Amino acid sequence: MHSLLHNRGLWPETDSISVSYLQLYMETIQDLLDPTNDNLSISEDPKSGDITLPGASLIEVRDQPGTTRTSLVITIGPSPRHRGETSSTIMFGQRAMKVENMWKIKEEFDYKSLARKLDVQVESLIAEHERQQKAYKDEVEKISLEAKKQISEAEKSYADSLEKERLKYQRDCMELIKNLKHK
Repeated sequence: MHSLLHNRGLWPETDSISVSYLQLYMETIQDLLDPTNDNLSISEDPKSGDITLPGASLIEVRDQPGTTRTSLVITIGPSPRHRGETSSTIMFGQRAMKVENMWKIKEEFDYKSLARKLDVQVESLIAEHERQQKAYKDEVEKISLEAKKQISEAEKSYADSLEKERLKYQRDCMELIKNLKHK
């Protein structure tokens, strides 16, 4: 994922993550960064389903690209008196371990530069097509000239053979006429 985003120029030099440290105890949420916030309320956005804790303290964590991890620390006590709370916390931790972070890349396109690139590609394809058409026409013309030359040579050869044949028959006829006159 890092290389995919980095190659597109979408990966920042450093990661920035905002973190809250909270404690869920006896159905109340306490902000561990600000102990005076001891009963935070949970709100859910009806459209997106995002859950937020308004009033929770946030700290920013910076790390090198590609090395950031999501961590969850649950704390439980050994007292049998709080067995229900302990099992609830453990089940919450198990459910939270199944959460997967999904990347969503918001790509913004520069349509003008894409249009310019497409124009350049179209122009190069048109130029290549015209070059191939010219090469095709040149080849057709070359083949046509060669065919005309061969036809011309064949016609000349045929005419020469025909003339020789005519002269031979004419000589033969003259000889026959001479032979008939001598008899």
